[in-house]
Parts: sequence; structure tokens; C-alpha cells
Amino acid sequence: MRSLYRLGLLLLPPGFRRLYARELLEEAGHELSEHRPGLRRTACAVWLAADLLRTIVREWWDVIRSESGNGLVGGVLVDARWALRSLRRSPAFMFTVTGTLALGIGASTTALGLFDAYLLRSLPYPDSERLMAMWPEQNWSRSMVEMARDGLPALDDVAGVGGATLVLQDGGEPVELFAAHATVNLLDVVGVPPRRGRGFVVGDGAPGAEPVALLSHTLWVERFGGDRGVVGRSIELGGDGHLRRTVVGILPEDYLPLQGRGVDVWVPVVIDPAAEEYDNSYFMAAIGRLAPGATPARAATDTRSWADRVRESQPGWFSAAEVARATAVPLAAERTASRRTALLIAMSAALLVLIVACANVANLIVARTTARERELSVRAALGAGRTRTARLVIVEVCLLAAVGCVLGTLVAYGFVRILEARMPAALPSWGLSFDLRWIVGAVGLASASAMVAGAAPAVQAARRDPAAAMSGGRGASDRRGASRLQELLSAGQLALATAGIAAMGLLGRSLVELGKVDPGFDRTNAVTFRVTAPPAAYPGDDDVVRFFREARAALAAVPGVEHVGFGSRVPLGGGDSRTTVAPEGMERADGEPAPEAWHRLVTPGYLEALGTRILDGRIPIASDDRDDLPKLVVINEAAARLFWPDEPSAVGKRFYGPGRVEWLTVAGVVENVRERGPRSAVLPGLYIPHRDWPWRSMYAMVRTRQDPTTLVPALKEAIWSVAGGVPVTRLQTLGELVERGLQPARLLTVLAAIAGSVTLLLGALGIYGVVSHTVARRTRELGVRAALGADRSQLLRGELEVATRIVSLGLFVGLLAAWMAGNGLRSVLHGVGALDPPSFVGAVVLLGTVAYAAASIPARRAARVDPARVIREE
Repeated sequence: MRSLYRLGLLLLPPGFRRLYARELLEEAGHELSEHRPGLRRTACAVWLAADLLRTIVREWWDVIRSESGNGLVGGVLVDARWALRSLRRSPAFMFTVTGTLALGIGASTTALGLFDAYLLRSLPYPDSERLMAMWPEQNWSRSMVEMARDGLPALDDVAGVGGATLVLQDGGEPVELFAAHATVNLLDVVGVPPRRGRGFVVGDGAPGAEPVALLSHTLWVERFGGDRGVVGRSIELGGDGHLRRTVVGILPEDYLPLQGRGVDVWVPVVIDPAAEEYDNSYFMAAIGRLAPGATPARAATDTRSWADRVRESQPGWFSAAEVARATAVPLAAERTASRRTALLIAMSAALLVLIVACANVANLIVARTTARERELSVRAALGAGRTRTARLVIVEVCLLAAVGCVLGTLVAYGFVRILEARMPAALPSWGLSFDLRWIVGAVGLASASAMVAGAAPAVQAARRDPAAAMSGGRGASDRRGASRLQELLSAGQLALATAGIAAMGLLGRSLVELGKVDPGFDRTNAVTFRVTAPPAAYPGDDDVVRFFREARAALAAVPGVEHVGFGSRVPLGGGDSRTTVAPEGMERADGEPAPEAWHRLVTPGYLEALGTRILDGRIPIASDDRDDLPKLVVINEAAARLFWPDEPSAVGKRFYGPGRVEWLTVAGVVENVRERGPRSAVLPGLYIPHRDWPWRSMYAMVRTRQDPTTLVPALKEAIWSVAGGVPVTRLQTLGELVERGLQPARLLTVLAAIAGSVTLLLGALGIYGVVSHTVARRTRELGVRAALGADRSQLLRGELEVATRIVSLGLFVGLLAAWMAGNGLRSVLHGVGALDPPSFVGAVVLLGTVAYAAASIPARRAARVDPARVIREE
């Protein structure tokens, strides 16, 4: 206890401590010795600690009041007026410091806002912390949702929701809508009632029930003009086997769909245990609400146990590996999991900029404080204490930080607006509100930056020797201390810049390697768009097949079109359709599930238009599309190797396929297409004839002999010649799809490039300031040396010694930081190791070149010094 008390005495003001520390320690020892070990001595120690704390606060307050002259507030106001006058005389310094702080604070505030919106803020639903994403890696069927509602005691209820496409032909030009297929209890689970009308009820999901729909607030306003009478009206909303639906409700304006932005309408999922799709159609994500008192950990345990019971009762539904991954996670965490790495990288890059900005500001303030050493020393000699001298610097820094805070807030606001305009996918689906918390965050960052940047210069100013000023000296020890501090700050800036440039090189090379990955198709001269067969004119499955056959013929007749076909999905277009298959001759162990493969429904001509190379067999032609011939399909190379690994050819092999088809015969094998992007694993894939599974909404794939965008008007007219007014949506080229697949990697590269460039610039400014300051201090010495015969090369080498010392230290520490940065980026790199020599060597060469270029400017100016002018000025 005595030792702890002795350490506490060190917090007293130095003058008071020298006079009374020994007396206080003896008194404390006497008080403690009067009590035996136990509760009384502990109480005495607490009382002594509290008394010491009061003494520390009181004595420091007296010191501050005595040194401020007119009291603390008055003294600070006097210092603020003096600082404003001083800054007006140095506009370049003021603009440089505030601009540097604004950049660092703006970038960090934006990153903090994204971090808060994605990872800290609750989802915009009532009691959103109770919402759970159930087994998020698994698509759910209707039967799974029904079984989970009664089989998970940790949950009050479970709902399912999936995507669909409908065509609205009521109230104007036909338009394609993105719909949410939801179980009738979805809004109850989420906790959001409709704004008008009612939500879904149990009867809405029964077989044969009247088709109903809920409209989004945006669709209600934009399409129906906010007409309240639309509730209860039957509208022509085709798709999903229906031509018309009755609007029963309007959702609130601020309701966030679980699928994110862009959901226009909600329709109920029909629950019919007798239907084939009740068990075999996996298209929904499941959302659960925790029961009162239940925890996410208990929900995860219950979900895994439930999945294991389902696997035992329904052999072949799930594999043991899939059941092992069954869990329940908070919905907010599941929605942001894919962006967590990118957010952490963005946050690191922004903080890197802020740290380098603070170091640069500290360097500038050290240089400014050192240049004003005569003034500060004279103030000290005239009676200004160390606290007052340090406060002069701190007040000036705080004024600069206040301006930097305002400018940084404006910079952050600009960054957000740029993100909203250029990269909306980078923002959370619930928006990024620029609110009071951002202002508080900016003020906090500005205050912290001011303390960090001004602490070292303030201490340096307080340590000045007034005797040196009275004798006319410059304080050699103080100058050496300031020089060492500046050199360390500059070396630190270069080290951080090295890490930033190396990270930029790693991500840039990774992006290049991703761009080299063969997607499995020809991305040039091909365009795709979505078309939906109008339900009124083409109500049945045969009619849908006829529509796409006629549409294909019309598109093929457009001059310049080389190949054309339709597919249920396009590569990199999002979405996934998987099914289980039973290959002929493939043996499976008892309980082992059937192999799984993604599938695409395609018409003749689709694979040729996609530009996928055929490896074996052939692609069926139009004449094969007849009912009296075997059902021919095309599979990818991954499926051939998985289903028949020991066979030299998969052509002619059969497997039992999905849907209403039975045996499918392999007509050809094509190369693997990376459906999910260059990073995704290649999975077994099937191309099934559209006639066997007639989807109403399909993507046209058109390959042309010229730039496909020039044929877009003619392609639309060709579709409308078959069915006028059919919506043609999601039009984009294959090249744009590939670029969109690279967008996450490109975003990370851009963030690293910005951070690296800014830190490089600030590092160059830092070393420029150090060398300039060194030259300014040694002007007289350089003039004398030049007068004694030293040539310019000798003077230049002497001044570059400082730069060599800084650059060497900075690059050495920077390489260690770059190695740590490479390990941190390992999960997002592709084809590039964490210790990539070209990236590291490039960073060293670039930093070294820029640093020496920045240092050579003041060094060359020093080498051209005029001895006569310098000596005359002295």
C-alpha cells in the first residue's frame, strides 16, 4: 500500500511534490500502521487514496490558475486571440494543417459511419435483436418452414421468404416487378404491420385461395398515385400461375424488405402438402424470432438438433456435413457477414490516413514551434510557466482542430454523397444517415487528433530553457530534441506509407490475377436482357414454350445477330438454382444424399450465344427439341468428373433429373462456367431444355458481330413484334457482368490506392519539412562552409544524410508493417501471396524515390547558398 501511495505522489505538481511529498508519505505510513491488516486497514487505504486524489486535483488547479493570470477561462481566451493573430500571419501553415486534418478526419468519419451502420446499428425492425437467420447456408422448402415452426422451442415463430418476378399490367405500361414470395406469417415475425389494409392471414396460403398481394409504399405512390382505393381492388399482376391478384394492404414507407432494396410486391407462398414442390422446391431463406428469455446460442443449438432429427426422418434430404453447418445467427450479423472483411479493410485504411495526417500535423507544429523558439523562450524568461507555454501551443492546435473538424465533416458528407451516386451497393440497404452521431464522431476524432498532434510539440515548448534566450543562444539540446522528434515522425509516416503502398500493390496484383481467370465464356460482343412471357396472351406451359420459340426466331432475324437463345439465369447475374440428381450407375452408401448440381433452363442456341466451348459430344440443335426424342441435356466438365469419374466420356450417360422430367441423356459436355465469379468454386452444372420445365421469365443471350449496344433498339423491337409491351429489363453486356463480378475487389483496390497515395503524399511532405527545417537552422553554418571552400556536391551530400537516415528507418519499419498488412489481407487476395516480392520491392522503390525527391528540393536549395548574403544577414 505504501508503494502504491508513493507512485500516486508522482502525479502531484513538481513544486508541491518537492515540498510536501515526504511529509505526506510519512503521514500515510503512520495512518496505515495504526490499523491491523483487514477491513479497517483497507478502509484507511481507500480514504488515503481519495484524499490524495483530491489533493492532486486541487494543487493542479491552483497551478493552472496561478499561471493563467486572469483565471483559466480568461487565460485560454487570451491565448486563443493570440493564436488567431499568429495563424493569420502564417496562412500556408494554417491551410496545410487544417486540410491535412480534414482529409484524415473526413475519411475516418466516413469509415466509422459505415462501420456503425453495418456492424453496430440495429436493423430497422421492432426488437430486431431477437430476429435470427435460420441455417443461412441452406435454402429452405415449404415443408422445412412448417416443421421448424413446431420443432424449435427457442423460437416464437419461423417464416420463409424468397424471390420471384411478376408482371404488372394494370394502371399503365406493363412493367416487371421484383416480388417476395413469403409465408403468411412473415410480417408477424418481423413485427411490421401494414400501413393500410391488412397483412396476410392463414387462409391466404391455402390451396385454391384467392390470390392476394401487398404493395410497397414506393410502388403504391409511383404506379397508383397513392390512391387509397387500390386496397381491395383486383389488379392484373401476372406470374406464378395467376393473372390477377387482389391488393389487401400497403406496407409502410420506411419498411426495409428482408431482401434489401427493390422489392415491389409481396405475395403469399401456397402451402399444399400434397403438391410435389412442398418438399422438393428449395428457394426460401428462413427468419425466426427468439422466444422471451431465449438466447441466440440456444437457438443455434436447437437448430442443429432439429436438422439432425429431420435428416434421420427424411433420409437423403441433407448430408451430415450440411447438418453440421446448421445454426442460427442474429439477422444483423448474417446480413453484414459478407462485407465484414471489406469494412475492416476500409476502416484500417481510413485510420492509416488519420494516423499519418496526425503525424504530419505534429511534424509541422514541431517545426513551427522550433522556429519560434526565441519567442517562446522570451515568454518563459518573462515569467510564463511551463504550463502556460505548453498551453499556448495546445490552444493553437485546438483552433486548427476545430477548423479541421468542420472541414472534415464536410469531406465526410461529400464522401457519402459520392458513395450514394457511384457505389450504392457499398452502402447498407437501410441507408447511411448523416446524423448527429457523425458530428459527434468528427468532434471526437478532431479532439483526439489535436491531443495526439499537439502533445509532443507542447512538451517540447514547455522544456525550453529561458536562460538560453536571455543569453542569445538557440538551445542546442532543444534543437536536437526537436530534430529527433521530427525525424521519428517522418520515419513513422514513411513506414505507414510503405504499408499502404504495399497493400495497394497486393490488392492491385490480385485484381489483375482475378481479371485473368477464365470465366468459361466469351465476354465480348454479347448482350443479355430479361423477358417475361405475358400471362394473358400465353397462359399455359405450352404457350410459354411457344412464346420463347417465336421470340428467338424474331431476335435471330435482326441483322448482325450471330447466335441467340434464352436461359433461366446468366453467369454472375445473381441467384442460384440447385437440385439433386441420380446418375445412372453411380453407387451411394446407405443414407448418403444424392449429389447436388446447379441447373439452368435453356433453349437451343443459348450455349452458342454464351460462347462456351464444347469439350465432348455436341450441343443439341433445334431439330432435337421434339417429344419423340430422348430428353437431351448438356453438363459441365465438373459434373462429368463427379458423376462418372472412371468413364472416358459422359456422352450417352443418363441420370434422373429434377422437375417433371425423368431420365435425361447427356448429349455434350462443355467447359466449366464460373457462375458466381472468379473467386467461386466450380460446381457441377446442368443445362436442361426449357420445354421440360417452362419458366415464364427468361434471359435472352444474344451474340452479335458488332458492338451489341448498337443493336439494342432493334432487339427490343423484335421482342415487341412477338408480344407488344413486354418489359425488357436488366439489359447489360457480358463484359459488364464480368466487371460487376470484379467490383468488390476493385473497391478494395481503390480504397487501398487512395490510402496509399495520401500516406505517400503526406510522407513526402513530412520528409520535405524535416529537411527544410534542418536547412533553415543550418543556414549560417552552410554559408560559412561555402565561404571556406566547400563545393555544392559536399553541401548536398551533407544535407541528404538526414534524408538517408529517415528513409532507411522508415523503410525498414515499413517492410515489417507491410508484412503484417499482407497477412491481414490474405483472405481477400487471389493468385498473390502475402509476401509478394513485386509489391514489396515496388513499394520500397516508390517510397525511396519519392522521399529522396522531396528531400532533394530543400537540399539543393541549401547547396546553392550565397555565403556573402548569409554572413551579412547574420
